[in-house]
Amino acid sequence: EGNLSSCLHHRYPSVGWCGIYGLMLALNGTALTLWGLFYFPPSFEQKHKNDIQSKMYWLKNFDFVGAFLYTAGVIVFLFGINWGGSVYPWKSAAVIASMVGGGVVFVAFVLYEAFIPLKEPIMSVHIWRNGKWSAATVLFGIGAGVYYAFAIVWAVTSLRPVRQS
Repeated sequence: EGNLSSCLHHRYPSVGWCGIYGLMLALNGTALTLWGLFYFPPSFEQKHKNDIQSKMYWLKNFDFVGAFLYTAGVIVFLFGINWGGSVYPWKSAAVIASMVGGGVVFVAFVLYEAFIPLKEPIMSVHIWRNGKWSAATVLFGIGAGVYYAFAIVWAVTSLRPVRQS
């Protein structure tokens, strides 16, 4: 029950958070090493051999405005989420302004992608017209978010103070 780090901490509480941190560091380090040793992605030429061969084409047609709008909207919105309740009260102007501002910029990103004719958009709006694909994507995203949220929340709530002797 629960994830590995939560179970280990529950069974061996004297290890503390440093033990869990070390375990996660070892697992992620192993994963990174294996990825570096055994993952060989295709080169640009292999990936685009039946496509337009010019790297300059991809550079000229990259959606820099869309990338900026998406990144700015998400970062500003996440600032509000992170500040709320910890740095500033949830009702403070900084939290509300950053969440609303980030949301407005993200909506501007969606409108930009939907109505500006781009050769290589960041987000192809036409894929969202497929209802089954959209529902599956949204539900998988929510499921992954809930899994990681509860894996972290459960581990944190299972922590009990350990007396130092």
